[in-house]
Amino acid sequence: MTEEIKKLFCQVLLGALCAFGAGCSSSSETTTPGMGGTSTATGGRTTATGGSTSEAGGATTATGGKPSVTGGSTASAGGAIFPTGGSSSGVGGITFLTGGSGTSTGGNTVGTSGLAGTGGIRDSGTAGGATSSGGGVSSGGATSAGGTSSAGGTSSAGGTSSAGSTSSAGGTSSAGGTSMTGGTSSMSGSRAGAVTGGAAGMGGATGTGGVVSSGGASGAGGAQMQPFKGIAGGACKVRTAMNVSWYYNWSQSENEACAVANGVEYVPMIWGAGTAASIQASVAGFASKGTKYVLGFNEPDNTTQSNISVASAIALLPAFDNPRIAVGTPGTQANTTGQAWFKEYMADVAANTALRADVIAIHWYGWNAGSCDAAAAQLESYINYAEGFPGNRPVWLTEWGCLNQSAPTAAGVIAFFKAALAVFAKHPHLARYAWYQWSPNCEVYNTNDTLTELGKVYAAAPAKK
Repeated sequence: MTEEIKKLFCQVLLGALCAFGAGCSSSSETTTPGMGGTSTATGGRTTATGGSTSEAGGATTATGGKPSVTGGSTASAGGAIFPTGGSSSGVGGITFLTGGSGTSTGGNTVGTSGLAGTGGIRDSGTAGGATSSGGGVSSGGATSAGGTSSAGGTSSAGGTSSAGSTSSAGGTSSAGGTSMTGGTSSMSGSRAGAVTGGAAGMGGATGTGGVVSSGGASGAGGAQMQPFKGIAGGACKVRTAMNVSWYYNWSQSENEACAVANGVEYVPMIWGAGTAASIQASVAGFASKGTKYVLGFNEPDNTTQSNISVASAIALLPAFDNPRIAVGTPGTQANTTGQAWFKEYMADVAANTALRADVIAIHWYGWNAGSCDAAAAQLESYINYAEGFPGNRPVWLTEWGCLNQSAPTAAGVIAFFKAALAVFAKHPHLARYAWYQWSPNCEVYNTNDTLTELGKVYAAAPAKK
């Protein structure tokens, strides 16, 4: 070890021995080197000469062997003050402080907020200065009991301090994080639903919309398959076996509903005349259930059916007017009486734009021999008649079949039905049909609800188009 360090070690040892004893009689002066000034030790007490001892971090004054630390790191050993900027270790009572922390090995103890000496002097670690049991307090600097005060210095509250260390208002914060206003929008995609909030947190990602689409998947041209093949009446088991897409039963409600919905559309009918108020209430009830169509009076031209005059039917027609539901016309017989009634009715509708006839409903039955021919020519002729009314309306064939002499054999009826399907394909305005089966050789199902041969052919026909 160099001579300078040896001398320094001896001085420290001497100071320590004096601190434990009753005092030292030696009047010799020992000069302690500092980092910016000198301290003179007299009888083991270290006093400031000309002010404070400057260290590599702040000002220090010592009184009675107790260093008052105000800003930097120091080492004490019975009155000797050593500035240090490195690691601390205790050697024979010498404790080096680094950043306010320290260890003691048989000598003075320095805590994170102050110093405690074995001579009974304890530092309380006050913020801004050191307090000794001798009453010396530093407030923003170092004050010694001998009256030498430094009014400034570098002050730390118990060690190396910063205002809250590295502080940020709640950490790294973002005002809402990544914000979406509507999210990714698709005008014709699958609809995923709207997300009203997204993931939200303090500084996290917040979404105001999520993925939104305004429509569903659209095919080429936007066309969607619509109900086409139906049946008049029939129990749920029959309708299911017949593979129909809609049905009606001449009534305002289903009396043969399936226990489990199978996608078959039910269309109600206002069969006969009632009051305008009752019709209006019924139609409003249909619309409230999401019903799309209502059929008008059943064969008003027929004295054995609803038997309503054209004038009465026209007078009641405004009661059907509901913007949420489409209105079908009355379905008349296909004979001359029925055609006359219907022509007059449609003329009155055409004369008054406030009256509605959204769908033309027709009935047609073969009657004479050969009328249900293998080409379905007479049926097609009647379809042409219905399509001839102004307005370009869809046509529903709500009752049709082969009666009387027009159906001599079951095989002949099957041939007629197949020909009728070919006719329908040539008439795009023929939007729906519903077979009437209550006639010999025209049955599509038996009394035990099993399908007949005609019923099997009927079931194989397309349900929608």
